[in-house]
Amino acid sequence: EERDVENSQASSLAEFRDRKSVTWVDVQGLGDVEILKEVGDTFGVHPLALEDVVNIPQRPKAEEYDDSVFVITCMITAPELPEVEVEQISIFVGSNFVVSFQERYGDVLEQVRNRIRQGKGPIRKSGADYLAYALMDAVIDAYYPVLEDLGEYLEELETVVIEHPTPDALQAIYRVRRELLVLRRSIFPQRELLSALIRDENLIFRDSTTPYLRDCYDHCAQVIDVLETYREICGGLMDVYLSGLSNKMNEVMKVLTIIATIFIPLSFLAGIYGMNFEHMPELHYKWSYPLFWVVIFSVAAGMLFFFKKLGWLDREEHPVNISKTSND
Repeated sequence: EERDVENSQASSLAEFRDRKSVTWVDVQGLGDVEILKEVGDTFGVHPLALEDVVNIPQRPKAEEYDDSVFVITCMITAPELPEVEVEQISIFVGSNFVVSFQERYGDVLEQVRNRIRQGKGPIRKSGADYLAYALMDAVIDAYYPVLEDLGEYLEELETVVIEHPTPDALQAIYRVRRELLVLRRSIFPQRELLSALIRDENLIFRDSTTPYLRDCYDHCAQVIDVLETYREICGGLMDVYLSGLSNKMNEVMKVLTIIATIFIPLSFLAGIYGMNFEHMPELHYKWSYPLFWVVIFSVAAGMLFFFKKLGWLDREEHPVNISKTSND
């Protein structure tokens, strides 16, 4: 059966505490500390574990208590790439119940709920340990669509960096690297907690659930491999950006060198002879001096126009826009 329990009805959860069937209590939102404490007291959540639930963020970990296991994992969403949001999910696993605490409403656990509703797979025939595995597996599987969208974003960014190596492209690279670092910090400890659940013997996670935990561990390792690959791609994009910027600067210096080379011998000849000529008609013209300044400004304006046409004076802006957002 499935119920929505209001805050004022939290005390009614006590009737599910000692049922033989598996009970999953999903608490969304950490705003009311009294409600959290009431739920924790009802299901025997250790005070130290409840403290970790409230004081976020915590490092993903697995802790064993007398008759329960406390697991902290990190769920990610990407409403607008390349920025990702990390949310802590605290899971308290008992012999016949699972209590999960989420920071806010909305999650990636709907597939688990649908499997329970439709009776797909062994989830309704298994114990609370399998349900806890299913929750952790859904959290880790949510990394895949985000990584896929980040891969497409990096492909688009690579095109921008090659064609238009502008400061905007460099900032986009730094943003992606920062988000990849956030993902790396959230997924690495999860591999450690899965390894601890597989390696350490406890009364909650039975041997029949161990193969599923190993599969979840493999998924976690795959996510880490993809993250490392993307980090290397970001490093390569920075090298491409610097190389493109250097090539562009070389082109500018080549043009300026050609112009300077043409005028060096002319300046040399003018420096030697100057205006040491007896017959110079321009000296006797009434408008020679004003005309001289007109020529000076015309040459300067012409060179500025030429440089602007080449794009040397403009700061090119090519903002990087992703074509789609990640699906939760």
